[in-house]
Amino acid sequence: MQIDCRNLDCPKPVVKTRDALKEMSDGETLEILLNTAPSFANVAKFLTSNGLEFASADTDFGKKYTVVKTKSLTDESVEQYTCDIPLSARKKAVFLKDCKIGDSPIGDTLIKSFLGSIVSMEPHRRPAVIVCVNQAVILTTNRAHPAYSILKELAATGVRVLSCGTCLEAMGLVDKLGVGEMSNAYEIMSVLLENDTISL
Repeated sequence: MQIDCRNLDCPKPVVKTRDALKEMSDGETLEILLNTAPSFANVAKFLTSNGLEFASADTDFGKKYTVVKTKSLTDESVEQYTCDIPLSARKKAVFLKDCKIGDSPIGDTLIKSFLGSIVSMEPHRRPAVIVCVNQAVILTTNRAHPAYSILKELAATGVRVLSCGTCLEAMGLVDKLGVGEMSNAYEIMSVLLENDTISL
């Protein structure tokens, strides 16, 4: 069975998950489609509180949880599942609108220095995501740019690098994308709203 819990207000993803599991027999598999940070956390917490193990897979739209029902639910309450993300659980996102900071030539050097400083930080201090829009998509497409190799290195460490698809298309750079992945307005706005965002 598969249920689509994308774009649902809290605690609806948990409610749909609970109701689906109640209808299922032991041994049956449930796939849960999710696309917001609160729903990721809440559904995971609900499954864990009921002693159900699940697998999580990243998708183009968010995440898919897969769980095999091995037992009856022991905790069906949903009142505790809210849309608030605890501050301790919030991560950082860096939002870039240009391929430099200030005027050239120092602007190119500055953005290289700022992004380069992230590489030397401890993993827990690094941002979860770097978002590139407008002229910033040059950073992920121009291999000659001083910051290109730095973004490549950050992506290799697990930092997500998202480039605006509309921007890439408008600048004729879709086939030049060499770092991270092409994204869309919905995903980018979700990232900015669900994380503490720093703009450079």
